[in-house]
Amino acid sequence: MMRLWTVLVTLALALAAARNATATLCVKKSGAVVSKATCPKGAHALSASDLPSGGTAGGDLTGTYPNPTIANGAVTAAKINATPTFTNLVFENSWADYSTGYPAAGWAKDAFGFVHLRGAVANPTSAVTTITTLPTGARPSGFMFVEVTSTNGSGGFVTNCSVELFADGTVEAYDDPSNPCNQGFISLEGITFLAGN
Repeated sequence: MMRLWTVLVTLALALAAARNATATLCVKKSGAVVSKATCPKGAHALSASDLPSGGTAGGDLTGTYPNPTIANGAVTAAKINATPTFTNLVFENSWADYSTGYPAAGWAKDAFGFVHLRGAVANPTSAVTTITTLPTGARPSGFMFVEVTSTNGSGGFVTNCSVELFADGTVEAYDDPSNPCNQGFISLEGITFLAGN
């Protein structure tokens, strides 16, 4: 009975959506489900309480309707997109990917709302400029200062090179007069933060 009721409600929802995106599914006193812009007198909008209780949940759920819970072990890495898709950075001020031997510099947002940066960048002119601007939804909630690896592109390392990230999405190489980042190679690997806006 539970399965039949669920199928009928699903079909009613599909038909309502096809006819009128703003329609409401209404339950009449007779138990019939109808689609109306507003429920007629004596009817009420369909809710979970209208579904028969006691039906056994299946799939990734356990328990009985109308209050099943997620079954133990049902949430797996594959189901929460543990490997997010990276989007290449849109470079500014002559910045570019360091080398084809590295992954393209980019960002990805995982299922938990964390943003991850990857790749390495270089600039033939100056390191003290904006590298990129992250899009809305992939920006930190406030200012961040992250230490990264920087070299001249030929193995000469610079210590304590830092990348600055701002709430407006701006990503810059830190301008430290005593120890500036070397624009020959700046790594973005390992920069991770919870998206704030």
